Amino acid sequence: MAAFLLSWNPTKFPWDNLRKNIERVRRKGFFSRRWPCGNRTDLPKGSEFFLVRLGPALKGIVGRGLTASVPFEDKHWDPEKRRQKIKALYVKVRFTDLNETPIVAWEELQQLPLSRFKWSIYASGVALPEVIVEELDRRWTAAKTQRAASALAGAGPDIVPSHPFADELAEELAILGREELSPREKESLIRARRGQGRYRQDLERVEIGCRLTGIIDRRHLRASHIKPWCVSDDHEKLDPNNGLLLSPHVDHLFDRGYISFTDDGELLVSKALNPVVLSSWGLAVPLKKRTFSEKQRVYLAYHRKNVFEKHGRSKEFDEGEPSAAEDTSAHVVLREIVHGSR
Repeated sequence: MAAFLLSWNPTKFPWDNLRKNIERVRRKGFFSRRWPCGNRTDLPKGSEFFLVRLGPALKGIVGRGLTASVPFEDKHWDPEKRRQKIKALYVKVRFTDLNETPIVAWEELQQLPLSRFKWSIYASGVALPEVIVEELDRRWTAAKTQRAASALAGAGPDIVPSHPFADELAEELAILGREELSPREKESLIRARRGQGRYRQDLERVEIGCRLTGIIDRRHLRASHIKPWCVSDDHEKLDPNNGLLLSPHVDHLFDRGYISFTDDGELLVSKALNPVVLSSWGLAVPLKKRTFSEKQRVYLAYHRKNVFEKHGRSKEFDEGEPSAAEDTSAHVVLREIVHGSR
């Protein structure tokens, strides 16, 4: 999995509405804005990024998300350079997690293997090595789970169900509490929920790349369950036919029911999805389709019936973007799908 580093120094850029933006992420699931990307001109749309907070205090990784555009030029964010008519490169980003204090603290960044990366000397837009991304993701997940567990431990019964990480935490705790499973089996099931381990390896023998973007470099792809992990039995959780390799932004749409697929590989689009999202993410150009296997079709039927169109209806659109067209059809076939393997 590849990702890029974006940086923020409060002494140079006071983020006055940070807390409001954090609340927006918690309420809507994302927050969009543009961000400087240094001299990077080849940062693809849909790339994962981490945000490092620099400066005198509270240093560390505070945010992550996906890029929503390629880099573009505009007036420089620094007033002095702007007066000199110097421009800066920006990229549109969509934060899916944002915090005021670090999730991965600066002290952790100085520990191996993270210390192999010089966090304080790089500008925004630097590509992170794969080993660094994997370790960041591991530590991020562990820290968020620990925070959720601490919050849940002191929460009342009315608070627990609404906690943003309650479902994920409960699912993994349930696996850990099953006495009939060996430690290896527990690890396999939990890693499958995260799109890792044996499940990921087996899935890569079923699917060769993202069926929407055509990306085949597996460092840039997520292993996504077709029938959600939380409602799958133990066999289905580990079955590679119950999965797709998807670019991160496509995984987001599929997981939340904004898109699905026909058995023949055509894309189905929820009428609740803002069409600007598809065009902004470059998902409107037809690619050669490939049908799904019989085993995959069983899981796709579940997704179309129980996931597709079920999560997007009440979601708000991004501020400043037009609303979805008044399309009453439940299924809109926008494009054909890229070559896959069975």
